[in-house]
Amino acid sequence: MKIYFLLLTLLFTGTQIYSQHSFEYFHHDKKYPVHFVETNDNKLAFFMDDSLFVFSQEGEILETIKIHEENKTIGTILKDENGEYTSVGLYDYVEESHFNFWFKKYDSNLNTLWENTYYVDIEDRGAAWTWDCIKNFDNEILILLNIDSASIFSPDSTFIYQFTETGDFIGYHKFEDYQALRNGKLIQIPDTSGYLFANHNTAALGGSTDCIFKLDNNFNIDTVYNTFLSGNIDYERYPNLKFITDTSFIFTGDGSDYQAGFSDIVGITLYDTAFNEIKRQIFGFEDVWNHIAEFKGLSFVDTSSVYISYTTPGLHYYPPSELNYSVVVKLNSSLDVQWEKFYGDSSTMSMLVKNIYATNDGGCIITGDIQFTPFGEPKVKTYIVKLDAEGNLPVSINGPKIKAHELILYPNPGNEHLNIRTAVQRLGGEFTMYDITGKLVFQQKITERLTEINTGDLPTGTYIYNYTHKGNEIESGKWVKQ
Repeated sequence: MKIYFLLLTLLFTGTQIYSQHSFEYFHHDKKYPVHFVETNDNKLAFFMDDSLFVFSQEGEILETIKIHEENKTIGTILKDENGEYTSVGLYDYVEESHFNFWFKKYDSNLNTLWENTYYVDIEDRGAAWTWDCIKNFDNEILILLNIDSASIFSPDSTFIYQFTETGDFIGYHKFEDYQALRNGKLIQIPDTSGYLFANHNTAALGGSTDCIFKLDNNFNIDTVYNTFLSGNIDYERYPNLKFITDTSFIFTGDGSDYQAGFSDIVGITLYDTAFNEIKRQIFGFEDVWNHIAEFKGLSFVDTSSVYISYTTPGLHYYPPSELNYSVVVKLNSSLDVQWEKFYGDSSTMSMLVKNIYATNDGGCIITGDIQFTPFGEPKVKTYIVKLDAEGNLPVSINGPKIKAHELILYPNPGNEHLNIRTAVQRLGGEFTMYDITGKLVFQQKITERLTEINTGDLPTGTYIYNYTHKGNEIESGKWVKQ
């Protein structure tokens, strides 16, 4: 395991001074999901499988604590206003048609205060696999859960389980005709009038589709907003919901934008509470798959710094057959893009992003799975990368293993065509490519985020490319024609 870190800048905000740091960390085992909290004394705490890893802001591991048995899985970490934490999870197995929720309380220093367990009988159901968990304004713990049917002839079901803040059972509500999206999200409306959650499959709307549901405080359905029939994005996987003001919320996910004719894209949309679309942004393109971070793809502390993250080309295979990049996009509260960057290395690694977490210093943390080449060695590790507010990576004598890019090329090696993906903040630059003799074979000003070059007439071999923007070299490297 290696850690690289460097104090990069000082960010002055009002009368406070925030130190901005970045670091990268690789764990020798694949441990996910990774849950993160930033403590009141500015420590960075990561819950991975059965252990808690506590880092300093500079990336130094301060302590590692085993927090539960290996057959338990943490689903989420909830932070209270007083700085205490509650972890909520499931036992890893289903036995005789039941499972257990478990709750564990920590003080502000992450010392255990209490633990509680609740047995759930799921009758003729199979595995419980999709869920979200929140605390409402009454400090009740609400768990959105999808339970697979044990029979192909019975539909899956969605439940909301309700517990006290100490993990005592209150009750549950079952949605008979609805199946939760993968890792569906549940949020409370700021005026306490009810809840929103993203869901899937409703017979009432004529088949499989994706919806945002508005519930009253008794979890009865008040409004169903159908994103597909309205001509907006059909978020098929991994939705995220979060209020950005008291009257507007952000909805993200990956899927298809049928209005624009795109599929396998990542979208972020700003709605008001009447489901009027205010603004939409699309990331990724129809030439490859693009998958938003599987567990948490949207995060912000300050609404002026909204972060989303996704994987491109988005191939979720082990070992990967192609190189993937983890992409981070920073937006403001109006969903205008501030910057976007691609993280990885085109020759040595493939990265799949699972989570993104905004941090108090204005930066963010991304976590996920990483595999170093050669891909014939299917050893997958967990990565944790801390970025500063400009998306910068750590600087050290040897340099970080993960690289930040503002332009990427694929496929590489390639044949008949070459795709150039350019970060929005670097559009307007000049792309040039030379053969190994130094002869210029291609030159073009880049004005679109996706540019396709026909390379069918080029001889096989190695080519050198360069991209400059406003007189500065942004990217350079090699591309191989097979």
